[in-house]
Amino acid sequence: MIGAGMKWEVFAGFERKHKVHEAKINIEQVQNQIDDTKEKLQLLLENNLVNYSVLNQKIEITSQQQKVANNNLNLAIKQYNLGLINISERLEAENDSYKASVNKINILIEQRLSAIETIIATGELTKYISN
Repeated sequence: MIGAGMKWEVFAGFERKHKVHEAKINIEQVQNQIDDTKEKLQLLLENNLVNYSVLNQKIEITSQQQKVANNNLNLAIKQYNLGLINISERLEAENDSYKASVNKINILIEQRLSAIETIIATGELTKYISN
């Protein structure tokens, strides 16, 4: 009986050592997953911030395009009233003005969606984005 008991203890010791090693490996795997997730979240945040910045610049560009289209429309109206252009040219100027307005609205929607994505990624929009 003594020999069998010692034999059992020896095997139990190896099993314990194996489980400790297995637990260490599991801890390393979990830590690697945590590090990977943190890195992905940081990249997502940086991507959202860059998209937001780009969309802010696009808003400025579309505002200028809208001003140009409105100026062209005003000029076309004056020229039409003076008989210098026909109705199709005036309608084309009105259409261009409308398209510029719609484009600006679409860019504004994209910018707001980007801001929402940033809020989701950070939880605090005002900490990372300033107008």
